[in-house]
Amino acid sequence: MSKREIYFFIFSLIIFLEPQIFKEDTVFFANEVDSIYKILKLFCVAIIGIKYLKYYMKTPSKFVIFTCTLQFITFLSTIINKGDITRFFGPASTTVAMAMASEILIKKEGLLDVLKKVNIYLRICFVLNVISIILIDFTSFKDLCNVYFLGIDNRFIFTFLPWILFEGITSYIEHGKLDKNYYLCFIGCELTLFYKFSLSAMLALILFIIPSIKNINLAKFKNIAFISMIAANMALVVSNVSKYFRGILTVLGKDITLGGRTYLWNGAVQEIKNNLLIGKRNEKCNCG
Repeated sequence: MSKREIYFFIFSLIIFLEPQIFKEDTVFFANEVDSIYKILKLFCVAIIGIKYLKYYMKTPSKFVIFTCTLQFITFLSTIINKGDITRFFGPASTTVAMAMASEILIKKEGLLDVLKKVNIYLRICFVLNVISIILIDFTSFKDLCNVYFLGIDNRFIFTFLPWILFEGITSYIEHGKLDKNYYLCFIGCELTLFYKFSLSAMLALILFIIPSIKNINLAKFKNIAFISMIAANMALVVSNVSKYFRGILTVLGKDITLGGRTYLWNGAVQEIKNNLLIGKRNEKCNCG
């Protein structure tokens, strides 16, 4: 892979990992900055799509085909239910572009070079977020801005999760195991979430420390992570295991619904049963 392509994919990942502060209306000039990010994201999506078609138009991977199929089904549902196409297009195009970019980087052997640079960017974001926490929580800076660099605390995970994944992948490629950068990343994220007491995010990240308990390679870890997440969702939604932890959750200051997640999932499961193929329009938000 050429240096120009490496730099482009580094730029694309940085753009896709937009700091959540620009998603908050309360921040000065946030809307304008977010609009610039959206334009750049569209540019990156277009270039990635063109590159993918150039390289793999005749032999697309099952992963990319599956991703495109899911987004196409969602698109049809949005059209049939007269939903908001613009709200669908942003997340859908980014999802497809990331799937395509992943395949290009893996097959062209540029993944390590890109992730090492993106990890530096994410470390800088983490430091800036810590600085913003100190300024807002311990000084009068909150009178000027009351939103952290990575957004409100329950949005930290939008940056922390990709960072942990990227550090893990990088360490496995370079050393065949999790290295000190991964552990420092994990500890830093967990301590930040612990300070803000974002319990669900803390528990979610614990899953990614599993490979350190035993020498598990990346392929096995991927399967373990996938199965664990499916099992956890099934336990919460179908078996409603959260009711058995009422006492613990009460002590931790969390409600029995784990922030309403089981309530929302129960509603989603019922709607899936009633409208399996095309979904149902949400009258309140007018989106598919």
